[in-house]
Amino acid sequence: MTTPQTKPPATPTYILRGHAAQIHSLHIYHHNLRLVSGDADGWIAVWDLVSKRPIAVWKAHDGAVLGVYARFRGDGSSGVTEVFTHGRDHKLRVWRFSVAEEVDLRRGLPVDSLGVAASTGPPAETGGEAGQGAGAGAGAGRQPWLVHSLPVNALNFCAFAWVDLPALLSGPVAVPSDGDGDGDGGAEAEPEPPSRDKSPSPVLIAVPNALNSGAIDLFHLPTERRVCTIPADGEVKTGMVMALTLFLSPEGRDLHVAAAYEDGSVMVFRSPVPFQGLGPQQQQQQGLAAGSWKWEKLYASRAHDQPVLSIDAAPSGEWVFSSAADAKVVMHPFLRKAGAGGLAREQPAKVVKTRHAGQQGLRVRSDGRILATAGWDSRVRVYSCKTLKEVAVLKWHREGCYAV
Repeated sequence: MTTPQTKPPATPTYILRGHAAQIHSLHIYHHNLRLVSGDADGWIAVWDLVSKRPIAVWKAHDGAVLGVYARFRGDGSSGVTEVFTHGRDHKLRVWRFSVAEEVDLRRGLPVDSLGVAASTGPPAETGGEAGQGAGAGAGAGRQPWLVHSLPVNALNFCAFAWVDLPALLSGPVAVPSDGDGDGDGGAEAEPEPPSRDKSPSPVLIAVPNALNSGAIDLFHLPTERRVCTIPADGEVKTGMVMALTLFLSPEGRDLHVAAAYEDGSVMVFRSPVPFQGLGPQQQQQQGLAAGSWKWEKLYASRAHDQPVLSIDAAPSGEWVFSSAADAKVVMHPFLRKAGAGGLAREQPAKVVKTRHAGQQGLRVRSDGRILATAGWDSRVRVYSCKTLKEVAVLKWHREGCYAV
């Protein structure tokens, strides 16, 4: 009889084959019905996880994709998908298509152009396999509408971080008509598409600063304006920003930025969101002004011996987890400022030496119970968020893993 200690290793439920280069970023959205993936050649694929077939495939960047994020807004056939992509070509782009427009989009996968034979039916002991042979004429069609394109820093190999601003914070945002934003969307964006959202939901984007690789820039969409810069630490030489994550406080009033650095440090910053509850004109005058952000450092710790590769926050916002080129997985606590002096805490809550160097792509599950990392040794490892105990090792890939 099989016991918990002798359970067979997990095998894939389904395999989606479509990229011809390493996959650098993944994001599941729309109530776990859709998956977006980006690869080292700049290709983006949006997958339907019910049919296991591609919905849209296009070359978003001339360089490798560093990060992707997607969201679905609306209901049923009136819904709109927005895909955010960050590439090594120093561009952060936003693409949009509606459900009605999906039939017109290109579905030919990168591997199709390599002449890879289509495979039908599931492989033995692994479930189904999808992607190749997605249908005749799949290579025809257009790419989604390009609605924003911003010049951003990509020298750090640090992917962008994002946070959706809820309605109580953002209100309606007036898009500048004078073209004085920091982005170049006016130069590259295509004519207004039928799927253009007349009241876009605001997003804050964080990327490394273009002039100082240890500083952090925050951009606001849809205005395409840089709203503030978090300066590099003036006392400690942390090196480049390697990973970022953004999250709001439970009440939604404070924005937190967790940053990981080249020297192994992790820091958490906080600022009240300055344009909460303001009207469009007030937002542009106050909320989008760099001086209106008041940043304070809540936490700083150098728990890693080598550059940090990935960082993510628990859904509760009470913990930040990091993994690095060393073999450590670290849990970082941080508290609201306990008094007038100093940082709240500077010691990580838990440091686990896993003996597996090069774990990246760390992601915490939405219920905050487990996290997973992608390893250079081609293994995906799953840990308990409470104890950081390894609970599963997923073995399937033949080469290094870069995203989960």
